[in-house]
Amino acid sequence: MSLWNKGAGIDRDTTAAFEFLRQMLPPQPDTPESTRLAMDLKQRFSESIERDEAVKPQLRITMPDAAALDTLAESLARLLAGRLGG
Repeated sequence: MSLWNKGAGIDRDTTAAFEFLRQMLPPQPDTPESTRLAMDLKQRFSESIERDEAVKPQLRITMPDAAALDTLAESLARLLAGRLGG
């Protein structure tokens, strides 16, 4: 089953995918630096947020070329495969 099924479960699946990525990282306590960095990243991402008809945030990312999408997909796949034992 895909993480991004079409239909009603897509929001749940997307949230689960982000949570899964967070859990893949080694546990570390929050520090002032990590908190500042998270706030900075959130601000930068917020600049690329659009709202749909239901006022849900949609993150839009402009990539320099098709290779950037390949790199993103391959990197995430490696993270997921490593976590799943593949």
